[in-house]
Amino acid sequence: MNILKPKEQNKRKVPKIYGLDCETYGKKNHFYCCSIYGEDGDYCKTFYSQEETIKALMGDNRFRSSWITMTNMEFDFFSIFAKHENGKNIYHDELANMKPITRKGTYIGFVWQLPNKKKMTLIGTENYIKNSVEQLGNILNIPKMKKPKCLGEIPSPEEHDYFIKYNIRDAEISYLITKFLLKTFHKLGADCKVTIASTAMTLWRNKYQKKVFFQPDPEDLKFLLKGYYGGRTEAFKRGKIKDYNYYDFNSLYPSRMLEDLPDPNSMRKTKRSSVELIQKHEGVSKVVVYCPKDMKIPILPYKLEDGKLIFPVGTFCGYYAHNELCYALENGYKILDIYETYYFIHKCNPFKDYSNDMYNLRNKYKKEGNVGMATAVKLLMNSLYGKFGQKFDEKIEMIHQDGVDDLNKYDRVERMECFLRCVTLDCKPATFCIPIFSLYITAMGRIHLHKALKDSDPVYCDTDSIITQKDLGDSQILGELKLENTIKDGIIIKPKMYSLNDEFGKSHTKLKGVSQKCVFNLRDLAQDPQIVMEKWTKIREALRSVKGLSVNEKRDVIKTISLEDTKRNWCGELFSFDKLQDSKPIELNFTDISH
Repeated sequence: MNILKPKEQNKRKVPKIYGLDCETYGKKNHFYCCSIYGEDGDYCKTFYSQEETIKALMGDNRFRSSWITMTNMEFDFFSIFAKHENGKNIYHDELANMKPITRKGTYIGFVWQLPNKKKMTLIGTENYIKNSVEQLGNILNIPKMKKPKCLGEIPSPEEHDYFIKYNIRDAEISYLITKFLLKTFHKLGADCKVTIASTAMTLWRNKYQKKVFFQPDPEDLKFLLKGYYGGRTEAFKRGKIKDYNYYDFNSLYPSRMLEDLPDPNSMRKTKRSSVELIQKHEGVSKVVVYCPKDMKIPILPYKLEDGKLIFPVGTFCGYYAHNELCYALENGYKILDIYETYYFIHKCNPFKDYSNDMYNLRNKYKKEGNVGMATAVKLLMNSLYGKFGQKFDEKIEMIHQDGVDDLNKYDRVERMECFLRCVTLDCKPATFCIPIFSLYITAMGRIHLHKALKDSDPVYCDTDSIITQKDLGDSQILGELKLENTIKDGIIIKPKMYSLNDEFGKSHTKLKGVSQKCVFNLRDLAQDPQIVMEKWTKIREALRSVKGLSVNEKRDVIKTISLEDTKRNWCGELFSFDKLQDSKPIELNFTDISH
């Protein structure tokens, strides 16, 4: 049994940090140069070949035990350690000495075992904050330089000096933001970890965890994880809107972390459950429920086979937190059958001080105009709750073939050029895997959102935001709604797809899966539903490609966009840009309620 104990902060100093940035040219994104910046400007060098860069990283003692940080890590990393020659991808032998850090099979970093028995960690700034170099520079008031006209090409002699200064500035910004964040996290009481979620976890355990938590068996954890759903994103109406308000909750999930939660140490389970037991104790139950068919905005989520989350009416079966089930019962739902119940005798309040401190600190820094500190604290505040719901059904690693000593320890191995895609099934859960915390906090968030939705005649919602014509107030209190924008006019099409013009004439266009760099007009999609985007080829795409794509190669990708929404019932109407259409929830009819 895993035991999650309070711990003391690791007193080791923040690691030595360097920023790195590569420039490439041509369709294949061939290496042109790489700049490394660190030690507050005392180290700043530019290298003009991959071999020269690798030799410097391996041979210079200053890089021992350091962290090399890049913005868009995977691109810069493979710009150095991969090249395309004679129609083939060639990978550097040093990849065999690197232990990859992966998340869902995607590289987020590497730990490099150097010849001198020291290690170097290579990570991306996106592990902490998913912003561009320009946005990162703005946080610290260090402006990114204007893009050279020759960017993506070999610079002329006249352009060369500015081009290199531009490259160095990007490396400098990656260095400064990582150094600032890690120093801030450490000062607040966290240990330096390679992701923001793991860093937030150490802060909570170091300063705020007051008691020991015992982890249930893996099978029990898997049951609980089935009741862990994400945020609610829906278009209730679609088409043309005018004079609407856009509201956001002030830190929705952190505000729910103030509430009492089920105490994991008091868990019980039974197949002889009842509605009374569900109403008496917090927990998770697998149930068949009925939602009245005239309910316009249902409460309980349901995950379709394709992973899409809908909120249906009718009869359906699912795993639900008791707080959300009880709220549904209060609003007209009925429980038709109960398969199994995990319930908790006691409650606890493990996150109240953490959430209050982070929110108050963030407000303090915002009032002072300290954007950097406000950003750092916000990252910690928003990143903790989800870590407790980390799944363990499988682990996927992409490892160089010469870096694997024993293939038998993996359940499945797929060879991809000189890499091995190694899959481990039924992994051991992490010590901090306590999903009842994550699923209850998100359920509380959906309840809080629903209470605002049902009285506001909304056209749209997205996890912690609402678009409506009604006046819902404007508060700065944690967990309450604030008026983010007044929408002069706009178009709502479907979840994650809209265009809004605010009162200041600024346009906000959202289209999931399409880069913000891509210029398009939503109205044009009615005649031509295809958008052509330029993308760079990631390592997994290159390895799987039958067309011989090279790593980081530029290519045009055609994305076909549908204007039709499948998360609500639009009563047979096709989408129209020129009117506002209403919808109904999808109706389900689950008939097998036998055990």
